[in-house]
Amino acid sequence: MKLSLVFVVLVAATVVSSCSKFNIAPINPPPTPIVPKDVWSSSIGGFAITWTTADMIATPEHTPTRQVFSELTRTAVDFHKIATKQTSDCDMTRQAKIQSVVGTIVSVQNSDIMKCTNGTNGTAIGSVAIDLARPKAPVLLSAIFPGHELDALKTKAEHFCKTVPSDLMSSFAFSELHGNSVIVSVTLPQDCTQSEVDVVLNVPATLKRPLELAATRKQGFLLHDQPAIANGAVTTINYHYRM
Repeated sequence: MKLSLVFVVLVAATVVSSCSKFNIAPINPPPTPIVPKDVWSSSIGGFAITWTTADMIATPEHTPTRQVFSELTRTAVDFHKIATKQTSDCDMTRQAKIQSVVGTIVSVQNSDIMKCTNGTNGTAIGSVAIDLARPKAPVLLSAIFPGHELDALKTKAEHFCKTVPSDLMSSFAFSELHGNSVIVSVTLPQDCTQSEVDVVLNVPATLKRPLELAATRKQGFLLHDQPAIANGAVTTINYHYRM
């Protein structure tokens, strides 16, 4: 009887112990998905533009399922070209922001960071102007303004950079409107001694109304007003390349 009693007690103790061990580790809930925050949105020139902390998307209003621009897609293409030249795993991050929206011209600036397991690290800053009506190629200042007005921009670039950047004419945003003049801000590469330069240009007839609407924030906005609109928000995109 004593033996069986001891056995019963030991069995009970074992059951209690196993139950307590089973309950010791808390059940981890699934991670809460990060919900993108809205930064800015508008309909301009027949396109719906939506800027969130996860992406920048533009779609034609009559075909909302077709994207003519996506920063997420652009980033994936850019990073893939860089990553495939590496010899190890790499993690990349892009923080992007819309600088200005004038008519169908959207200017986007990005800051990139790359870290690879082989010790290769890098940073880059750039910007591009895209016409949503013709999104396959960047917009060039030389296609909007007369060549002689852009001579000052080239001179400034030569002063701050070893050579004139190849993307000088497409790395711009519309900054301020003053009557018949517009200040255009151009982003320079990191190897230049200055991050950006401004140039004052005459407003072309084709951009007069779009610039006026952007300057009053009725349709779009200018770089001068961007901080108040975005309030420091950026689109953050992470890209992981594995060999």
